[in-house]
Amino acid sequence: MQNNYKNKESKMEFCNQNKKKILRLAFFSMLSLILLITSGCSSGDDDFVLTHQGQFLDAPVRGLDYVCGGQSGVTDKDGMFTFERGKEITFKLGNIQIGDTVPVVSGLNAGEFLPDVWVFTPRMLIPDAKNRDPVVANILRFLQTLDNDYNFSDGIDNAANGIYLSDTVIKNAENFKGSLNFNLSEAEFEKAAESVVSSLTGEYRHLIPKLAAQHHFILQLINNQIDNALNHYESPGVTMSFETPCPCDPNDTECIESGVVDGVVSYDKSSHSYIWSFAAGYADIENKRPMTVDTRFRICSLTKSFVAMTILKLVESGKIKSYNDPIVDYLPASIKDTFKEFAAGNTITIAQVMNHSAGIPNFYRIPSPGNVQEGDGAWFLNLLFHPEMQWNVDKIIELVKTELNKGLEYPPSQGWGYSNTGYALLGIMLQNVTGKSWEQAIRDEIIEPYGLTDTIIPEIGKASITESINNINYYSPYDPMPTNKYAYGYLNLAGITEGMYGKDIVGLTKRDEQDPSFLNSAGSIIGTAPDLREWIKLIANTGNDDGMFGKTFDWLHDTSKYNELFFTLNASLKVGANVYHNVTDKRYIISGNSTGYDVNATYDVDNKIAIGACANRTFDAPESSDAVPDIWKFQGAHTIQIKDVLVFKTLDILTN
Repeated sequence: MQNNYKNKESKMEFCNQNKKKILRLAFFSMLSLILLITSGCSSGDDDFVLTHQGQFLDAPVRGLDYVCGGQSGVTDKDGMFTFERGKEITFKLGNIQIGDTVPVVSGLNAGEFLPDVWVFTPRMLIPDAKNRDPVVANILRFLQTLDNDYNFSDGIDNAANGIYLSDTVIKNAENFKGSLNFNLSEAEFEKAAESVVSSLTGEYRHLIPKLAAQHHFILQLINNQIDNALNHYESPGVTMSFETPCPCDPNDTECIESGVVDGVVSYDKSSHSYIWSFAAGYADIENKRPMTVDTRFRICSLTKSFVAMTILKLVESGKIKSYNDPIVDYLPASIKDTFKEFAAGNTITIAQVMNHSAGIPNFYRIPSPGNVQEGDGAWFLNLLFHPEMQWNVDKIIELVKTELNKGLEYPPSQGWGYSNTGYALLGIMLQNVTGKSWEQAIRDEIIEPYGLTDTIIPEIGKASITESINNINYYSPYDPMPTNKYAYGYLNLAGITEGMYGKDIVGLTKRDEQDPSFLNSAGSIIGTAPDLREWIKLIANTGNDDGMFGKTFDWLHDTSKYNELFFTLNASLKVGANVYHNVTDKRYIISGNSTGYDVNATYDVDNKIAIGACANRTFDAPESSDAVPDIWKFQGAHTIQIKDVLVFKTLDILTN
């Protein structure tokens, strides 16, 4: 009995121990699961502590000590370090703390994931700081002056090789007993920092100038954005050119020159501004021909702004009485009758056609399983698969009449719908008013007077962008350009047609040939990022000495003219003569996007920044509409544009 009891007792103890082990295992498993869920998803090789890779950038900085939760070490030559999300991180050089101790990625929005490498900048070490914050500038100047290949007399490079803190500097920093206050004024910090730099390097070094340090930093941030456009959005190449005001006194040559970066940032004395130039990737994937800042692109619908501005120039000169006149008054007889066949036709104004509120149907319709009708989308399919087709004026008139015969989509000014048909109609109007082709009218009114020498308008039959540029004398007063001045366009056919057409096509399709008459006055001009920068600047400075229009015809700032030309899309966005006005951020924006090309020109009013950007790729629409700002969700587009991928993010870097 006793033995049996002991055996039972032993068995019960064994079972209880196993139950406790199972319960403990279940508890810790559940705890791990809860921690994983509440912390968000992470990379597959994360351990229980959820560590992540980070990169410290001014340029990549090698040699900084860091501590974050249970992680510590020294940043490597690529600026890499390991951190624990949500924990505080401290960076030091020996005993010198760089900025504040701050939390790292304390929270993420729903559906948001950490990138493979989290980029960490000196700005993040100063709470609520901006990129040009004086304390951030002090940190930048200190680190850049300590760089192993410091030689400011030769100018600053673009930081491609990073900031390398030598073993000597690191060792001396460990033995350094003093401190360095980064919150000092510029003059006070220079005095204090140069003394510390001498102790760490063993030699006297002038501190890198403030403007040079800031430009060095901004270049790195923008290069990261360009890398994202090339890699994440799989663009073959991009170019970008923008202008920022120079903060120096015009007579302070030393200050001005400190902001110049060879090959990237130049100084323009006439405007007292800096011109920034970027180019990355390939203009031609097959031959690996590199992109350059003056590479030419088809600028697609940005053409419409040239048409609209030419019309406004004719209004200013009196050749067109008013943009409030019915457009039918300026059309040839061959198309007037079509307008008379529907009641509202005779009331549609030139302004309504220019701002897309006329109700005119759009011939650029992308077929999809939900909207295929007999004949619907035929123009688009021809564009994709028969790009050599030619559309002369008579054929364009018939295309426009076909669309008009469908009736208006809504009463004029009572709705909004982007219409290529409307701008083909405006091209016909230009020809009728001026007695010359719409192409020549734009050359005479815009391109030649304002010196846009890299902006060209190919004639019908010049399908190859190579041929267009090689035969430039055929249609332009400017000299021929080398054949390597153009970019081939690329697109994903499956993506742009929602997979209905070209499902089996893998990768990108080259679009080097397309007759310009396909888009005609709605989208056939060729241009460059620098010319787009100058173009938006001319428009945005309307009413000023640097603009296209005088104070007597300031349609952009005169309230009555503005209200007549601009249509309200939503609380933040209005559209005028094919120029979008973001009233919240105070920016004027023009975009162009078609088969294989994506371009943008934007002007930031408060910061006086003009920017032009081009990519030789039509980007697929993002799976999540969250990638597009709310104010741009009115079109239901199939693609995400370069303004969202690169331009707006670059402007955020420059203005924040």
